[in-house]
Formats: sequence, C-alpha cells, structure tokens
Amino acid sequence: MDGWVKLHRSIKDNWVWKDKPFSKGQAWLDILMECNHKPSKVNIGLNVIPIERGQKLWSIKDMADRWGWSRKKVSSFLNVLEMDNMLHQKRTSKYTLLTIVNYDLYQSKDDEEE
Repeated sequence: MDGWVKLHRSIKDNWVWKDKPFSKGQAWLDILMECNHKPSKVNIGLNVIPIERGQKLWSIKDMADRWGWSRKKVSSFLNVLEMDNMLHQKRTSKYTLLTIVNYDLYQSKDDEEE
C-alpha cells in the first residue's frame, strides 16, 4: 500500500496512545511526532543548542519513562533504528540528539498548518 495517513499530534492525548509499554511501532511514531517541524533552540545548562527540523533533543531516561521501557531497551532500539538508517543519534552525558533520516518523507512541508 502506498499513500498518506494524516496523523495529528493530538493522538498522544488519547487513552489508547498512553497505554504502556509502548510497542516498537508506537515508539517510532512517537519519535516522529515529537521531532521539530521547524527550527528552534533549547537551553541546556549554559549552552544553547540549535534543534533543526526533523530533530529532537531527548534523554534516554525520559524516553524510557514515557514508553514504559528500560533504559537499556530504549538504547538498543535507537541503535537498531540507526543501523537501519532511520535516524542518527548524538549522545552526550546530558541528552541524546535524534535526527530523523529523510524527515520530509514523513512530514511534507506542503501539508503543514502554520
């Protein structure tokens, strides 16, 4: 099957979305929905970090808590996504910067609402 299914980020407020633990597919969609759709900046300590379209600054701990997973499972999952060229990750002691590969394939600029 080809084509689009529009999925509004508000689905995250629905009780079926909040059921834990998340499946791998649900975790992947959560990453996609959490990524920036436009550039921004995040302040971490004394550093201002630019976050581009298709990126998300997140901690392994926060993902684990959100998805109902262990930190090890989150880390392994992110590694698998990176090996499959679905995302790139840059880990520091304070955060993980996720970059979705081919973000525009998942989120067309033409369909965005301002």
